Amino acid sequence: MAIIEALPDTPHDSEDGKSVIPPEAQRLKTEANAKYAVKDYDAALSIYLDILALLPTRPKPKPATEDVDEPDQDVDEDIGADSNPDTKCDDQAPRKATLSEQTTTEATETEPEELKKFRSAINANLAAVYLQQEQWKATVLACNESLLDVGVETNFKALHRRASANEKIGGWAGLSASLEDNKQLLSCTALPESQRRAVQNKITTLQPQVEAAANREKDEMMDKLKGLGNSILGTFGLSTDNFQFTQQPGGGYSMNFKR
Repeated sequence: MAIIEALPDTPHDSEDGKSVIPPEAQRLKTEANAKYAVKDYDAALSIYLDILALLPTRPKPKPATEDVDEPDQDVDEDIGADSNPDTKCDDQAPRKATLSEQTTTEATETEPEELKKFRSAINANLAAVYLQQEQWKATVLACNESLLDVGVETNFKALHRRASANEKIGGWAGLSASLEDNKQLLSCTALPESQRRAVQNKITTLQPQVEAAANREKDEMMDKLKGLGNSILGTFGLSTDNFQFTQQPGGGYSMNFKR
């Protein structure tokens, strides 16, 4: 069962010491977490969406021209036995985060840290609900939103949910994305040892699946191209079988025409 983020109520980022999170959003967060705990996923989903509607929209990021490291941030406290507020990832990750995850823009830097953490956790919770409902693409999108506010270095739960959803989406794109996310997960030094073994096993399982999916999709594409070619050549009484391609030692191909 996915773990829902339970945000601490104590941090304040405004100059007057008051929380920047609307009180109604705090109240709804508690209600949504309770709904999730009793597996009332439809109600939890609705409330989490209501919470996001109460929060300021994230400023639109400016285009980035170079990689920027994510600032270190504390992970929010979680409901469940695997809570780990100090989880961080190694600097040398097998895969860099996407450009949007890597880049901290001037616009987002002006947002209070409390707000970014809160919004990130709500989106991660939303992803947990979508995961339970088997809405895989929606899970990925919610995880992406969560990772925009709090990067992969300290947000491994959202990364894990995205990896799980991408695996379910399948195909070469989904499986390869899941593989890369699992590699990124493995770089999280505070990941519990039991989970680390599970992630390593998942990587081992996914690698041949990615290769098989790539070969399968390549063959499917070639069949479609062959069908298209035959439909065109058929007008002239020919087919793709009239053209024989032979690979050369240097890596190129030679073409021979035969009847």
